[in-house]
Amino acid sequence: MHLTLCLTENCTLRCAYCYAGPKRPVAMPRDTVLAALDFALEGERPREPQKCTVGFFGGEPLLEWDLLRWAYSQALEKAKAKDVSPLFTITTNLTLLSQEKADWLIANNFHLGMSLDGTAAAHDAIRVYPDGTGSHADCVRAMRRIAGRGASGKIICVVHPRNVAWLAESVEWIASEFGFDIGLNPDFTASWDDTALATLAEQYARIGEFYVKRFRDGHPLRINVIDGKIITHLKSGFEDCDKCRMGDREIAVSVRGNLYPCSRLVGGDDNPDLLLGDVWKGVDPAAFMRLMARRGNANPSCAGCPVARRCMNWCGCVNYMDSGDVGTAGGFTCFQEKLAIETADRCADTLWDERNPAFLKRFFFKNRG
Repeated sequence: MHLTLCLTENCTLRCAYCYAGPKRPVAMPRDTVLAALDFALEGERPREPQKCTVGFFGGEPLLEWDLLRWAYSQALEKAKAKDVSPLFTITTNLTLLSQEKADWLIANNFHLGMSLDGTAAAHDAIRVYPDGTGSHADCVRAMRRIAGRGASGKIICVVHPRNVAWLAESVEWIASEFGFDIGLNPDFTASWDDTALATLAEQYARIGEFYVKRFRDGHPLRINVIDGKIITHLKSGFEDCDKCRMGDREIAVSVRGNLYPCSRLVGGDDNPDLLLGDVWKGVDPAAFMRLMARRGNANPSCAGCPVARRCMNWCGCVNYMDSGDVGTAGGFTCFQEKLAIETADRCADTLWDERNPAFLKRFFFKNRG
């Protein structure tokens, strides 16, 4: 089970793209945390050690630092009683990541999802404080407290029409400054006009060239939209085990204890079409079956597409954000996925033809010797 606890609806920022709903100074009650952990661990059996991932989300979860640490201790205790090996993640906008908090998260082996959209121009175009000032400088200071310390994590860059023109520059800057994987997360809720789409294509081409150069220089980096699509080529597409299990083995809990199929779909905790139940009564079977019946992709234009098996048209969260339906891939998803595949194939063909050692090691020989 991958359980996400939305500890608060409040946030330090007012990002242009935010899908987390209205900002309210409310926090998850402790009895709700306990009920959520019991719900997640209920199906785990002590026959053999199993894994459960507990993610902390918001709003900004570091606003509820004492609650987060308490929830972590409770999760450890309850998991141990079930002979389950818990993993912990946090997604943070970095603005509250003090040295003390960074030290604690690293010491307790958290996987860190760190929101940093790139250069100051790119980041401050969409990630601002309530008074409109940018947060880039504060986020970079926080990153200095994490970088180079062996922490597990990924830098999350939201790609939006407002900052897409700086995307390649941002990737190059992040790669030069920090040693983390880079996750490019396009905003599927934004209005991407023809100009923005053309700019996105231009930026992906530049990123592909930079990706190849880094391999040639002996300093390879990982970028989700390239590495992931190379892997889907080698595997002839996504396998069932690669796909998210929204609403099944993946559940998000709102501040009020309501259950949703994914953290990105909690929103303002007011959408009955996505509500699956609550932590006290569990999943409502009728709501779950309605979701299962819709989950996937029923878009007829995807039938016969030569790259359909390598496309994330199956992701209910992305589909909902783009088309408003968990079972229908939208137009921007189609554009983004084809662009990512084209970029990845161009990079892979070049590096394969050169028999680049770092490329071969990562994608072909990493499990040998």
